[in-house]
Amino acid sequence: MEGGVEPGLDPGLELKVRVYNINKGYNTEAVSRSRDLADYVEFVSEVRGNEVAGMPLREAAAKAVRDCVARGVLSGYLREHGTEVVNMLLTEWDWDRARQVWREEEFAAGVEQGIERGIERGIEQGIEQGERTKALAIARKMLDRNVPLDEIVECTGLSQGDVEGMVH
Repeated sequence: MEGGVEPGLDPGLELKVRVYNINKGYNTEAVSRSRDLADYVEFVSEVRGNEVAGMPLREAAAKAVRDCVARGVLSGYLREHGTEVVNMLLTEWDWDRARQVWREEEFAAGVEQGIERGIERGIEQGIEQGERTKALAIARKMLDRNVPLDEIVECTGLSQGDVEGMVH
């Protein structure tokens, strides 16, 4: 795989992206325009500072979550998702695993969509069969009353062949 694209695949997309360094002390003007971004920069800086002080990453991230919450930095988000944040910082990206998860999610979505379509089609078929059964029952009563075939065909929507088949 080259650059996240499987060999032989042409994604048909060209994209230019401007990347900004938002580490603490860089692009301060852009960072200052968003409180959330500024808080994120502070959180990342806190994690890195803890690592520089000799803490293992898990401990450094957990301490950064606690300290940032105490100082009101991303406090709402970190209170609710702090454990997830720490786990995400400890997770290495694995393209093969990501593709596998995407395939599984797409497969599950396809199965769900297939079930929904099947249910819809089953309902449609049930309605059609019910209408036909009702039309046949009405035709039977009309035949028993000696109503002419052409009137039965017109009133029930059945074909001439269907009604004639009931006579014999």
